[in-house]
Amino acid sequence: MEATKTKKEYHRKYYLANKEKLLESNRKRTAERAAWFIEYKSNLKCKECDQGHPSFMEFHHINPLNKIKGISKMVRQALSVKRILAEIEKCDVLYYVPTVTRNIIGSLSHPKESLLFPSNLNGKGLDQNG
Repeated sequence: MEATKTKKEYHRKYYLANKEKLLESNRKRTAERAAWFIEYKSNLKCKECDQGHPSFMEFHHINPLNKIKGISKMVRQALSVKRILAEIEKCDVLYYVPTVTRNIIGSLSHPKESLLFPSNLNGKGLDQNG
């Protein structure tokens, strides 16, 4: 117990003595991880519709029981690229348009439903304007 207390005290003193340097390092690592993630997402396409704008890509865990954390949370926490990629391997990549995404996710368990003409789009598919 004494060793733990001593170690904890050492880390507290180290942090206080180096606070600005540590905070700047964290900010830099977080910004680097975010930039990497945007670049990574720019090369992805939706599993269902082949759309691919990085701002609209969503990671849907195939088996939620295997989910450790959400991908975006892992990026914000600046976890290692290796850990983030391992979590992404557990996901389907989907193009996020709120009503369409819900239809795609729902259709994963009901594959006979049409993905191109979901009923809430009034017959206008993903590739049609209007």
